[in-house]
Amino acid sequence: MIRSATHADIGDLLVLSEAMHAESRYVAYPFSPSKMAGLFRALIDGHGCVFVAEAEGQLVGMAAGYCEEFWFADAKVAGEYGIYVTKQHRGSRLGVQLLREYVRWCKDVGADLIQAGITTGVTHERTSQVYQGIGFTPTGTVFEYTGE
Repeated sequence: MIRSATHADIGDLLVLSEAMHAESRYVAYPFSPSKMAGLFRALIDGHGCVFVAEAEGQLVGMAAGYCEEFWFADAKVAGEYGIYVTKQHRGSRLGVQLLREYVRWCKDVGADLIQAGITTGVTHERTSQVYQGIGFTPTGTVFEYTGE
């Protein structure tokens, strides 16, 4: 089941966030539960969206996003902070359902452009296929400076 997150979910959202962080390439950067809790509070309070996936009474996935004005145009762009499903529940359709709920929210808040990316290094190929399967198109590449 997919539903909107509430403040009561923040503890479980932090557990999911820390698990996502631990298996991502961002593990080199310290995880901040207080910073994440603040972000979740703001998104739940209307500054974005947070959806959770439940299975057998437990939170096993999440999606968090935002929608804001373009810095260069009178139009709105939506993006996601992260979409995550625990390893045990990948392939169950929960990830697709979370992604679809994020897209629905983006449309509901009037996004002119809806974006989603994969920068964690986790299941890149499979996730790309899922995104493309529901209508996303690859549009660019992210480069990271590692020095000369």
